Amino acid sequence: MQIELRKYPDNLQETHIEINKNCGPFELLLNEHSFCAGYNGTSSGCVGDSGGPLVCARSSGDMYTRFEISGVSSWSGRSCYPANPTGFMKGPIQNTLKLFNCIF
Repeated sequence: MQIELRKYPDNLQETHIEINKNCGPFELLLNEHSFCAGYNGTSSGCVGDSGGPLVCARSSGDMYTRFEISGVSSWSGRSCYPANPTGFMKGPIQNTLKLFNCIF
């Protein structure tokens, strides 16, 4: 039997993810310092993403877009299935996440 090693990308990966008010059955994993994203969405985190940033684009009113770290990935579903959420520790602007276009 030959063991196949997983190949990881050499470059930082990006996906668009929605911030959720409801984490469904994963709600018990949250506290006042965390939130979830991607539950029943089109994208989610995966095993190995822990410690990765949630970066949100924030328009500065001119032609430049400012990016801010809004959270740090803490946990995700083992299967990497898009219906499972990713848990994040809150960053400095978490209270205004709904205003921004977030990427993970």
